[in-house]
Amino acid sequence: MKSTGKQMLKAVIFLGIFLGLFICVQDFLRLKDNGYKTESFYELERDTCDVVFLGSSTMLAVQPMELYGKYGITSYNLAQHGQSFALTYYSLVDAIKYQHPKVVVVDVHTIYRTDKDFKNEYAHYTLDNMPFGINRIQAVFDVIKKEERMEFLLPIVRYHTRWKELAALDFKGVHDFWRGTYFRGGMEKFSAENITIVPENETAELGEIGREYLKKIIQLCKDENISLVLTNMPLCVEKTWTNVQRQYNHVKKIAEENGIVYINYMHVDAGIDIARDFSDYEHLNTQGGLKISNHIGDYLHAAYDLTDHRGEPDYAIWASDYEMYKKQKEKFLADFSKRYGTQ
Repeated sequence: MKSTGKQMLKAVIFLGIFLGLFICVQDFLRLKDNGYKTESFYELERDTCDVVFLGSSTMLAVQPMELYGKYGITSYNLAQHGQSFALTYYSLVDAIKYQHPKVVVVDVHTIYRTDKDFKNEYAHYTLDNMPFGINRIQAVFDVIKKEERMEFLLPIVRYHTRWKELAALDFKGVHDFWRGTYFRGGMEKFSAENITIVPENETAELGEIGREYLKKIIQLCKDENISLVLTNMPLCVEKTWTNVQRQYNHVKKIAEENGIVYINYMHVDAGIDIARDFSDYEHLNTQGGLKISNHIGDYLHAAYDLTDHRGEPDYAIWASDYEMYKKQKEKFLADFSKRYGTQ
């Protein structure tokens, strides 16, 4: 009996060591080009982030460090490229688990899409960088097609051939002082004659998936006593997007029914210059992003009781990261001005 017990103990220890090594190798091999943006979120001290921004790449225009520099608001941008609205919900679940922010700002850009996963590659950006646990497993089984689930549950299935591609980023982590976003360059000049903005009173019903996950997001924030702000980032779009805009307009009705703030930047003036502030028709460049950051920062500061953490010893890392951010911003804007001229 004693011998059997020892053998079982050895087996358990071996299995534990094997699983630990397997997880380490799997994490080492996974693609990290978008991972640094979320990894730094999970490394933050618990419950030190008062605001979290969520959504797809359009939301990445918002610079959290602008809010810290102006108001001392601690925030993080957990938006991810190509993120489906369903995965935005699961990102919210993780955000609450690790930080439980006072305010969550969710952009509805992808709410019109009729699929839960959108594209396999983009889904990896979100799911591969979530800590492995119940939320991630539930997200995979809910959002990902059955035949594709294994590479999300065991990313080594997808990345086992990356040995020859490993670079510096794979061997050392990147401390993200931007708090989840980055500076986007480029400038595409649009003119009002080529842009269609659907009047705010013209609406169209949301699709089934958009309704389902908006309802889940609203209910989760209510259950957790978190203030929810919905946004729709500015777009420069033509007639092909008119029905999508009508769905964005319909979100206002749902928000009003639930006592939620909705800032639709297709109809709210944040000082955006369509001839200078876009890098493409969907995305603001950094110049436009700074304007949006200032606008939404002013709103959050005025509307919610958010603590000014500047000067607090427990938030010293935010102060030092802000200094790094300022230097990078100054350099980026100087280069931007050289290339495109001053506004």
